[in-house]
Amino acid sequence: MLCYNRVRLDCYADSLRESLKAFKAAGSLHNIPPYYTSWPSRDAASGYGSFCDDSSIGPYSDETHVAYMMFAQNCILKLDAILRTGDRATQRRPLAEHTYSIRHMKSVRMFINSHPKVSVVHGLLSDILFLGRLRSCYYAIVEAALNIPGFAHLSIIFVKNPPRRVCSATLLSLTDTMKLLDQALNPTSVKISSAKGLV
Repeated sequence: MLCYNRVRLDCYADSLRESLKAFKAAGSLHNIPPYYTSWPSRDAASGYGSFCDDSSIGPYSDETHVAYMMFAQNCILKLDAILRTGDRATQRRPLAEHTYSIRHMKSVRMFINSHPKVSVVHGLLSDILFLGRLRSCYYAIVEAALNIPGFAHLSIIFVKNPPRRVCSATLLSLTDTMKLLDQALNPTSVKISSAKGLV
């Protein structure tokens, strides 16, 4: 999936790099926002009332606010470190994995929302969600595939530089296609529309 989506990932990574640059330019990355009894949120659905992003810190409260903001700060700093390390190829997997792990953390959203500019907040949150989506898709595909009989016992081997396939100049007939698929060619398996002449 990383290989197949490399162009998309690189595009999202470039966007994330720019969003982080704008976030850091205002000094937001190194400032711990103060605790508010009622957080001024740009996203009404955020619901900062009660959450627990880290079991070692415990539920969010006035007492744990600074610890959570430092926790969120470290999450963003890790993103920045990934983008500064190695090349695009080595960045793809860590970016996909880290953004997946933080994409729904309320402490991270709260920390990012402390930036004064709405466009920067929206951009950074969107980039994290887009990058994290790849791993979500992977888990969804695996979950769906495991419902296919025999899939759990299937071995997938990555073939490097497979030989180029030579496609036939002519299409297979319906009879040959059904034979290739090991299916019977009868009225039960094939329905022909007399009105449109379609299978």
